[in-house]
Amino acid sequence: MNNNLSFRQALLIELLNPKTSLFFLAFLPQFVKSDGSPVTNQLLMLGLTFVLMSIMYTTLLVFVTSTIGNKLLVKSNSSSNWFGKVGGIVYIGLGIKLALQTHE
Repeated sequence: MNNNLSFRQALLIELLNPKTSLFFLAFLPQFVKSDGSPVTNQLLMLGLTFVLMSIMYTTLLVFVTSTIGNKLLVKSNSSSNWFGKVGGIVYIGLGIKLALQTHE
């Protein structure tokens, strides 16, 4: 049940994301032919093609990263602690660098 709620929240966030709308408004019209089939049909096909390709890419990415993660991180709990410490050090370093920056 929790997964269903998470999915609905993610779907709502993505539908209301202005970057997605701007992408489709700026990018897809470049591929529409005015002398072909109706513009609405062309935009719908281009949008669906984009969505299907994104689903395939994201699914592949999930399978590859979960396989790699299972092989590398599940073996020992100490490796996950190590990754957390390294990530924390990186963030602290970035924060110090940002704090010490001067405007020119």
